[in-house]
Amino acid sequence: MNNHVYHFTDTARLPWIIETGELQPGSNRIGGFPADLLWATTNSESDLTSSVAALLARKTYQQHVTQLVRITLRASDFAPWRAAIGADPAWMPKHVRQLEKAAEKLGELGIEAWRCRPTALPLARAIAFHAKAYSVGRWVEIDATTEYCIDTGVAGQRGFVIGEYAYLATKKINSLGLIAYGDLQRQGVRPASVPTLG
Repeated sequence: MNNHVYHFTDTARLPWIIETGELQPGSNRIGGFPADLLWATTNSESDLTSSVAALLARKTYQQHVTQLVRITLRASDFAPWRAAIGADPAWMPKHVRQLEKAAEKLGELGIEAWRCRPTALPLARAIAFHAKAYSVGRWVEIDATTEYCIDTGVAGQRGFVIGEYAYLATKKINSLGLIAYGDLQRQGVRPASVPTLG
């Protein structure tokens, strides 16, 4: 039995995750789904339905303005997705079918690897954090702490430092009322001079 599951995100989102101190269920209600859950997978390499697998996120990754981030978590903090959804009467069979079809359309064939939970998870429960740069192509362990987070002083903008670069993003609410990340950029930085959050 696999004792670990994985949550995929990126450097655009990571500063706010660290700032809140927890992983939170999403707020995506597109498609008429019930309240979103906090998702993970037993697949340590990817999940094609994660937000960082979306077309725009993949493009910014390939352009080197973000890095992928994998958060390793305890499997015991999550439940198999069918069991978790089955415990929530708001999730109807039509929602399950819709979710399965969406995964198939995105090319994700490993949906039985999905795990989820209805509530936030303290970041202290995380086992490890890894990042993957497009130019490197492999997972490298990182310290996901406030020491590596930047508050630029620009409203809504944060950054996260990996090596010699700061990965910056601005958090906004889009026209659908959903959280979106824009103004993505990578800047050279000397870690010793980085201002930190908190």
